[in-house]
Parts: sequence; structure tokens; C-alpha cells
Amino acid sequence: MTEIKAKVILEVAGFPKEHVEKTLKKVVEEVDKKENYVLGEKEFLPIEEKNEMFSAIAEIDVSFNEIVFLYEFCFDFMPASVDILEPEELTINARDFNSSLNDMLATLHQHDQFLKNSNAKLKVLNANLGTVLVNFISYLTQEGAEIEEISKKTGIELEKLKNLLDNLEKQGALEKRDEKYYKK
Repeated sequence: MTEIKAKVILEVAGFPKEHVEKTLKKVVEEVDKKENYVLGEKEFLPIEEKNEMFSAIAEIDVSFNEIVFLYEFCFDFMPASVDILEPEELTINARDFNSSLNDMLATLHQHDQFLKNSNAKLKVLNANLGTVLVNFISYLTQEGAEIEEISKKTGIELEKLKNLLDNLEKQGALEKRDEKYYKK
């Protein structure tokens, strides 16, 4: 297979500005450390502020000896875009294409499994957090508490807390009397 040269755009978004800038530089350093591809020219564009976040972009030239390393690079660094500069036409035999395609599929399956496991853990955490919150509200309302007091102690905005307290009242866990909520 012929060497593949590409211009790649890497982007990091977040805040604060200094963290975003430092993180992008670390990502480019990581690209440079890898053995399966060669980092060429690099250009760091000025950081932009977008929707209260900062976005840092680096345009880098990277060379790959095999197409499988291009796939690997894409999964490892999730570039915003890849533009193949050379060769103008890619010729790949079926064996190499199958190998790179199967490597890509294996990586997708790993990511899919990771996301499914993370979702399952998140559901358990949310359920546990919900239980802790209901228990805490039960504790706060043992002798009666106004919504403002509960909001202050839980850190939940009044409108969201009102919905939660209404649901707990419908479920029979709380009772509202004289602007105070009481544990049942």
C-alpha cells in the first residue's frame, strides 16, 4: 500500500480557555508519539468562544503507511475532518480492505459496548440518586418544611422541586398543609 498523506482537523471544546488550549496541545503531542503514523506540519488556530464555551482547532498533516492506521487514528483522536492529500487515488486489495474494515467494526463494537455499559451504570446511579433525594426530602419534611427551605437545602430550583414535591404528594409520600410539606 502506498503512503497516505492527510490534512486533519482536531478540535477540543470546553472551558476554561486555558484548559482547552492545553488539552489540544497534549492531543497533538500524543499524535506525535504514535509509531503508526508520522506528524508533519501543524498549525494552531486562534481559540474562539462559542456559546459560553471555547473551541481550539489544530490543522495537522499526518502520514500513514497503511489504511488501517488511518482508521486507528480516526478512532483514537476523533478528528473533526480528514482530507486525503496523497495519493489522489487509493487502490487497496480485498484482504487489506477486509482487515481494515473488520478492525473498524471491532472498534465500533467496543465503543458500542462501552456506551451500553455506561448507560446501564448511569441508570443505576440515577435510580440511587433519586432514592437518596426522596429520603433526604422525607428527612427534611419530618416536622414540615416550606418549598423555599427544601430548595435551599437540596440545591434544586424551585420549579423543578415543585414538580418533584407534587409527584411525591400524588404518590402519598408527602402531604401539603399550610404551605408546608410533611412526610406521611
